[in-house]
Amino acid sequence: MIKILFVCLSNICRSPTLQAVLQKKIDQNKLQSKLFTDSCGIGYWHIGSGADPRAIKAAHKKGYNINHTSKLFHTKFFQKFDYVLAVDNEIKNSLKELAKTPKERSKILLATIFTDELKETEIPDPYLKDEASFDKVVAISELISDSIISKFCV
Repeated sequence: MIKILFVCLSNICRSPTLQAVLQKKIDQNKLQSKLFTDSCGIGYWHIGSGADPRAIKAAHKKGYNINHTSKLFHTKFFQKFDYVLAVDNEIKNSLKELAKTPKERSKILLATIFTDELKETEIPDPYLKDEASFDKVVAISELISDSIISKFCV
């Protein structure tokens, strides 16, 4: 089983959207024995809160359900997950500072790494932006999820 952790800043917009989209695709394709996904954030501001209502709305428009409580990244996640996928380079660099070994550092990649269209592209933070920015995160999450399934399950 491949275990994938999505990490963003506060775990209320980008990473829970990524997790929800990938989880639905895992469930639809009956891939629960092949893939596991979760998400967290590196910032503590919203720990224990639900996902941003705008992220929930954008996901819902495309048939995804974000049922999520924000949690903080912990270094034990380096042992639990095969891939720690950061939404942007700032998060990626912060995670690399927390990694203690080369093996841990090798697990940290940008979330878009497996896509052909977006390889090494950051996912823009929609938090201070408009509704269309949240819709864009959902669309990017779909591309990422499809790429992950293609890479590890086909």
